[in-house]
Amino acid sequence: MAKVLIVDDNELFRRMNAEFLKLDGHDILLARDGRETLNIVQSEQPDILLLDIMMPGIDGYEVCRQIKGDPLTKETLVVMLTSIAGSERFRSYQAGADEHITKPIPSRELRELVRRLAPRKNTNHQP
Repeated sequence: MAKVLIVDDNELFRRMNAEFLKLDGHDILLARDGRETLNIVQSEQPDILLLDIMMPGIDGYEVCRQIKGDPLTKETLVVMLTSIAGSERFRSYQAGADEHITKPIPSRELRELVRRLAPRKNTNHQP
């Protein structure tokens, strides 16, 4: 199973998706903003980051750039989440995101996404 960090300034979104992912046995971490996210990524080294784009303070794009630009965290899989359609997808990939998903995300799709991504992270770190 994966260690998943869910980042969103909406507490209901964080908690609801945490409960869905716990059903599959994932270790769940929660953050509400960019600064908290960067601290948790450094200290806990999650496998997968479900990262909201629009947050107070440091937005998701900048968080993603910092994570992907750091040799210690660049292998963290980043899934950008947004409720805004359009150029957000392109900007997510420019920032270094591995995936981009439009909210709301049906729980089954979220669980399948994390299940699919978890092995990718684990194989990236093999010697």
